[in-house]
Amino acid sequence: EQRKEITCLIKKTPLSQGIGAPFWSVSALRTLVKERFSVMYATPPSYRALLYESGFSFHRPEKKYREQDPRKVRDWLVSTKKN
Repeated sequence: EQRKEITCLIKKTPLSQGIGAPFWSVSALRTLVKERFSVMYATPPSYRALLYESGFSFHRPEKKYREQDPRKVRDWLVSTKKN
């Protein structure tokens, strides 16, 4: 029953659930489960399994270099664009 409830809860954003995170992650789900059910799983794969069961998949963020100059990147993309 709790697993079904978790699936319903994480269909909404973490912020709407009172969790200070912009998207669901293992740490955000850990906080939700601990607060709502007073339960803590032993390992992160347990939380990943809950996310997967709820229809979520994992995505790594794209790399962006802090020193990048957006104008130079745009100019380079325009100059290398295929006709």
